[in-house]
Amino acid sequence: MPVLKDASSQLTTRPATYALASTKFDRSIEVRRPDYQGRLEGIKVHLREKPIAADIDYSELAMLTGGMSGAQLAGVCNTACFLASRAGRTEVTQADLVAAVEQTKYGKTYEASKFVSPGRKQRFAVIEAGFCVAIALLPAIEEIDYVTILPSIKSPVGRTVLKANVGRYTTGVWTRQYLEQQLVMILAGRAAEELVFGREEMSSLHQHKIMQARQIVHKMLNAGFSSHPDFEHIRGLGTTYIDPSMEPNRYTSYITQTDTHQTRSEWVDVDMEMENKLNQAYVEVKGMLSRNRGALDAVTQALLTNERMSGEEVYDVLAKTLDNEDLTKRLKALEGVELL
Repeated sequence: MPVLKDASSQLTTRPATYALASTKFDRSIEVRRPDYQGRLEGIKVHLREKPIAADIDYSELAMLTGGMSGAQLAGVCNTACFLASRAGRTEVTQADLVAAVEQTKYGKTYEASKFVSPGRKQRFAVIEAGFCVAIALLPAIEEIDYVTILPSIKSPVGRTVLKANVGRYTTGVWTRQYLEQQLVMILAGRAAEELVFGREEMSSLHQHKIMQARQIVHKMLNAGFSSHPDFEHIRGLGTTYIDPSMEPNRYTSYITQTDTHQTRSEWVDVDMEMENKLNQAYVEVKGMLSRNRGALDAVTQALLTNERMSGEEVYDVLAKTLDNEDLTKRLKALEGVELL
């Protein structure tokens, strides 16, 4: 009669030489997500055997799919086929692929009237309109691709999506002017809500944006963009420090330090500079939206009517309502500037 043994008993009966197998050296191979060129070629591969229309723009699709893995790219192409089939078409178009990318990133969109009250819908429209006005007046920020107040699974409060800038995201080069304007832009939704509803009726929808704003300021200080008079020499800038002891649970991100021998007062100075940059950016964007209140209200009303607008539609509305002085400043800033 055969004797049954479990895995542990079999392991103990093996020769001692097998135990030495764990000492061999294996290589660790890092597989990163594809870059722009990798996504471009990957999309071509996944669409190779699918019925596609003549309007496919592989370059645009590679830009829209930034950060996606190879499996996600395959999923986008398959989803586009489902969308085309559902619409009764035999070919996959560029619009199908763009819709598939959006669905992969943000989830399926559901009808706002079923889940969102008119008051919340207006609040979403005000916030997104604030982003649109700020983006249109900040020369370093990318153009608007589309804006929507329709909630989706991964984006329950609407979103303003910008056109991708391949040069910036493939090289990782960010100028001081761009980061400063990005900081102003990311606080625009909060400023718009305060202007329209008042400080007492502001919501908690901006927690994530404020966290992103602090990350932008941290990146600026880490890159040597400090304006503090004591930090004009950047000999040690780049290291980081967390100090949770002054106010418990306050510091959720790093504080920049310029020297390993800094005193506690110098740490406080750096944190105060972060707060100062945040407050200055908020004052700037709030003033910008106040001067362009007509444009803010016009885009808000257009979003309440249409729920989703392309970038071209947004700029058509803004062209009639933006402050001429702010537009002139924007055009002047663009003259002779190659890298913002």
